[in-house]
Amino acid sequence: MKTPAGLMHAVGLVLACSALASATATGGSFPPHLVGNASAVHALLERVLPGSSTHFELAVAPACPGVPAGKACFTLADGAGGKVKITGTSASEISGGLGVYLRERCGMTVGWPRGGGSHIFTPSPWPKVGAALSQARSVPYSHVTQVRWRCCCCCCSWLCSWRCSCCCSCCSR
Repeated sequence: MKTPAGLMHAVGLVLACSALASATATGGSFPPHLVGNASAVHALLERVLPGSSTHFELAVAPACPGVPAGKACFTLADGAGGKVKITGTSASEISGGLGVYLRERCGMTVGWPRGGGSHIFTPSPWPKVGAALSQARSVPYSHVTQVRWRCCCCCCSWLCSWRCSCCCSCCSR
C-alpha cells in the first residue's frame, strides 16, 4: 500500500507533540506553553485522513475521569451527533487517543513500508466508541529520545505515541 503523502509530516507532528507533553513526576500540571491545542490534532487528522476531522470532537481538558490529577491522559467517548469525542491533557495525549481509536476501533495501522506499511482508510460509518475509556501514561515524561530508545524494533520506534500493535511491549501506556 502506498503511504499517503502527508503521513511522514504527520509522523513528525506526532513526535513533536510527544516531545512537548510533560508533567511533573509528583502530580503537577502541564505548563501552559506545553499543552498545545486541539487544532493541531485536527490538522494532523486532515493530513492523514483528509475530510475526517469533522467526525471528531477534540478538546484539551485538565484531567480525565478515573485518572489521578496531574497525570497525562486521554478519554475516548461517543460525542454528540455521532462524533467521536477525544479529550486529553495535551495535544500529544489527544493524538495518542486518536491513535488508540483508529487502531482499536477502526482496525487501522500506521507503519513503515518495510515493516508492513500502513492500512489507512476512511471508515463508513465511523465506529462508535461504546463505553468511555480513559487512559493515563505510565511515565510522567515523554520526549523523542524516550520513544525511540524504549522501543525494541525499528518498525514501531516512532509509533509508540500512537500505541502501535506490533511486537513491542513498550508501546503500551
